[in-house]
Amino acid sequence: MHMEGLLLDNDYAEEEAKPYVRLFLKRNGEAIIALDPNFETYLYVVADQPERVAKMVGKLQVRDLRPKSVELVGRTFLGKKVNAIKVAFHRPGDMPDIRHAIRELPGVKEIYEFDIPPARRYLIDRGLTPMSGIRIKGKTLDQGGMKVVMLEEPPVPTKVPEQDLNILSFDIEVLNPAGSPRPEKDPIIMISLADNRGLRKVLTWKDFKPGLDFVEVTRDEREMLERFVEIVEERDVDILMGYNTDLFDFPYIRERARQLKVKLKLGRDGSEVIARKRRFATAARIRGRVHIDVYTMVNFLATIGHIRLIHYTLEDVYKHLLGKEKPDFEFTEFVDAWERGGEKVRRLLEYSLSDAVATLEVGLELLPLFFELTHIVRQSPFDVSRMTPGQLVEWLLISEAHNVGELVPARPVGEEFEERLEE
Repeated sequence: MHMEGLLLDNDYAEEEAKPYVRLFLKRNGEAIIALDPNFETYLYVVADQPERVAKMVGKLQVRDLRPKSVELVGRTFLGKKVNAIKVAFHRPGDMPDIRHAIRELPGVKEIYEFDIPPARRYLIDRGLTPMSGIRIKGKTLDQGGMKVVMLEEPPVPTKVPEQDLNILSFDIEVLNPAGSPRPEKDPIIMISLADNRGLRKVLTWKDFKPGLDFVEVTRDEREMLERFVEIVEERDVDILMGYNTDLFDFPYIRERARQLKVKLKLGRDGSEVIARKRRFATAARIRGRVHIDVYTMVNFLATIGHIRLIHYTLEDVYKHLLGKEKPDFEFTEFVDAWERGGEKVRRLLEYSLSDAVATLEVGLELLPLFFELTHIVRQSPFDVSRMTPGQLVEWLLISEAHNVGELVPARPVGEEFEERLEE
């Protein structure tokens, strides 16, 4: 069957016996996962005698690994025509060992495009743009209440009506008796939630009877984390936002969940939160839901000089961008408020909710800009919202290079990197 939907995100399921690309779509309020098993990773080799080298590559075997296919293709490099050898692989994990073996072959001059991640390569090769429409054709399956489509042919771009997205923000408060919170010891005491459909809630596990209708009390910290997961599923969240969630909230939640043996099944397919290594940090990825760290968007705007503040706290950014004030609460008073209750804990609960509300409002203010950048660069909002200006340009150039058949040089490393820095 054919269907159309808004492409939210994609990833590459390399862990499967037969790797495939996952596409996460939204269609008339329904979430859909499309699986494409017919995509292969590849690289290009430029050699002195391409025909002879291509035959040698085709005969290569590293342990039990062999190339899936080898073919000669016409490409350009810096505008000059070259005969390149396109080497495809059965799975991405085969590439490093075979690539090293190729590099040792006589006549090999250079290897290109081995460092493009499969999920990003897929978007470029298929001409797909996240946050835009795509048309898919395949067999529909039901997996645990989730609609899954096994693709029978490659998806194609198309126009679709505007989709209503469910956007939820969250924030955590933690107990800090030793000053700096220690996730292996110090519990999360509150999780605040706010979404674009009116939800305003603070989860906590100590009943102070504050008389606030937005407070929901759970039995303990473990149940509070499980309730957080439940709410994300109940609200059918498409975009989950927080402020500095890559560096603080998600690492802290993941460690507390590990300590309490809670499964953080926030993914639309029931998967847990995935920590993705980036150059200088870690990003939290959630399958089927786009995790946006609002702080990274603010940091981008600061980098390009769009906003200039002394401190980029949520309070300061909220006031600068939206002209609004939010309640403040001294970090050093958390323990006292938690132990004594009364008016002080009431203020803490209101402060906690204001964090989620402010994050939601700042995020909604900035999302249109980053969705537009997503359309331009043609990579996922998860990735685009975490890119530097230079990386945005780089991925735009990579996409354009593919369209005109230009080989993309590898990122500089080692001595070449040092030389470029000096220049």
